[in-house]
Amino acid sequence: MKGKRKGEHEGEQWKGKKQKHARVEEEEEEEIRSYRFTCRRCEDDRLFCYPEVMACTLSGCIPCAYKLVVQPFIKHEQGSRFRPNRRPEECIRMRAAASSPPAASDLAALLPKSSILTVGDGDLTFSMSMARRLRASEHAGCFVATTHLSRRSLEEAYGKEEIGKTIRELEASGAVVLHEVDATDLSSSISRSCRKSRQQDSNMISDLRFDLVVWNFPCVDGGKEGKDAQLEEIEQNKDLMSKFFMSVIKITRQGGQVHVSHKTKPPFCHWNLPELAESAGHKTEQEELRLGFVRRVVFDRSMFPSYHNRKVATGRGRFPTWDAVTYVWRCTSRSEKEEEMGGRGAQERVALMHLLRREGMIDRLSEEARRQRSSSSSRGSGEERGCVLDKAGVHELEEEVVVCDGMIRLSDKILDSICKLLLLG
Repeated sequence: MKGKRKGEHEGEQWKGKKQKHARVEEEEEEEIRSYRFTCRRCEDDRLFCYPEVMACTLSGCIPCAYKLVVQPFIKHEQGSRFRPNRRPEECIRMRAAASSPPAASDLAALLPKSSILTVGDGDLTFSMSMARRLRASEHAGCFVATTHLSRRSLEEAYGKEEIGKTIRELEASGAVVLHEVDATDLSSSISRSCRKSRQQDSNMISDLRFDLVVWNFPCVDGGKEGKDAQLEEIEQNKDLMSKFFMSVIKITRQGGQVHVSHKTKPPFCHWNLPELAESAGHKTEQEELRLGFVRRVVFDRSMFPSYHNRKVATGRGRFPTWDAVTYVWRCTSRSEKEEEMGGRGAQERVALMHLLRREGMIDRLSEEARRQRSSSSSRGSGEERGCVLDKAGVHELEEEVVVCDGMIRLSDKILDSICKLLLLG
């Protein structure tokens, strides 16, 4: 009898453990699902990616596939196992960038304008990478790179030699570099910084209105601990961004764009950047301007291979950006309706593979992927070989897509197809 009760007790324990394990698996799956659909929400038809990211993914690039889906998840295929993500430096294009000059074509949609301002560019490497591509595209407009820190503070945070080298390259490319520029008071702080600057061109930009303003990964200083943008700073960061939007609209030309790149996982998604920008406005003598939300674009660090995204607090330590997007607004009259302002741009429907083959994009990247696989195989490096998918027909995704301003509109169907490429087995 005792043996029977003991057996029943052990059976109940095993059953309880099994139920607990099932709950844990269910919770983990729900977390994965929520990341996929929180970070890559498609139902509003405003999530886009550059053709280069899609072409790189369909050529077998694992880092680019994760940029698109963030966390692989396929409905009705619970328990699926996927290839793990890789470091961004292992992107097919990032590897090729070391031996190739920067291309200009993939910046056509990002940098269509003549006067460009970067805000709060930590160590100025984003501005440097942008300047290289602007040179490649023979950009003849004004490019202004700014930092929140003073020159001395920059050198203390990132190293005097490193900062000096970056600034010299920027100035040699024709860029104006300004320090101590406050994102919440851009007009006044730019004017003050211009008065301090030794560059001849700085006086010409103190009253300039920009066609494009870019701020990557803004956040309040989290202190020496380096806890930038954590949960306890949400309200401070929302206040920072509200003030930025009120400030930036005053220096943006009507029809110009404001780009803010940021992560989309919690707690960053709780900043609600599009909602914060809605309240920004600026009255001129003729009319009242506003920031009209246009789209979200999957952030592609491979376009800027020399960019080092570093924490505000310490100047050291990088953070992952594969879940990030670039929010795009257009400075427009408050009286203009969305369809009138052309916020979503001219749209066309086109077969995806036709689009990617049109400029030889997918053929070039597929050949580069084969070269990298062959090179890794000859060295006998399984670790290297795992950076690129090696599936027959990996680049064949026969979907019709909507293209707007040269960018591909993403859908759940497309993202599900990308997830299937990452399946193990």
